[in-house]
Amino acid sequence: MKIRRIGIMTGGGDCPGLNAAIRAITKTAITDYNWEVVGIQDGFEGLIEGKSRELTFNDVSNILPLGGTILGTSNKFDFDAVVEAINRRSKKGKRFSIIVAAEGARPVKEGYTVKQYVKDSPDPVRLGGIGERVAEYISKKTSHEARVTVLGHLQRGGTPTFFDRILATRYGVAAVRLGEKGMFGKMVALRGTEIAAVDLEEAASGLRLVTPDHPLVVAAKSLGTSFGVSS
Repeated sequence: MKIRRIGIMTGGGDCPGLNAAIRAITKTAITDYNWEVVGIQDGFEGLIEGKSRELTFNDVSNILPLGGTILGTSNKFDFDAVVEAINRRSKKGKRFSIIVAAEGARPVKEGYTVKQYVKDSPDPVRLGGIGERVAEYISKKTSHEARVTVLGHLQRGGTPTFFDRILATRYGVAAVRLGEKGMFGKMVALRGTEIAAVDLEEAASGLRLVTPDHPLVVAAKSLGTSFGVSS
């Protein structure tokens, strides 16, 4: 089978290095194999609804240091479903609920919650405020008080580090090479210092839990960190 076109879809905009991987895949596919590269927009929503665009060298230029993903992701939710979950917990005697909402989360049949538009910026849309909307809805529909804490990119994501950029670039190039060889059903992974091909079945075979005797856990305990269990 001769490959003429490949597609790229991202499923998590907070992951640093996605744009670096998109850039590497696009440039390698075009330069080495003369393939057409299609960017699927807004994650699985774009795949289902047919939202896509061709990616060229110009499209992926200067995106290496950018956080997020130029292709976008999809995160939809239902306000009422959130309220139902809170009510179920309340009936079981739970006196609190913690709700986590990504700034790119969208209520069903609505668009993004935009905080502001920055004129003359290459990325003028600044998302923000979805947490406040969720809290307001919960307060109206339940007897619970809702408070909002915005972690933003203090939690994760943001501008990828130099290591992230280089690693994501290596991943992107390796992924294209796998496709060219017809090695589908695999993912690229870092093993030691080398990039390896791993079967998706192996990658998704189960959780890789941190054991109590893991060196990082042992080191943390030596520094006085509590894991909430008796030693």
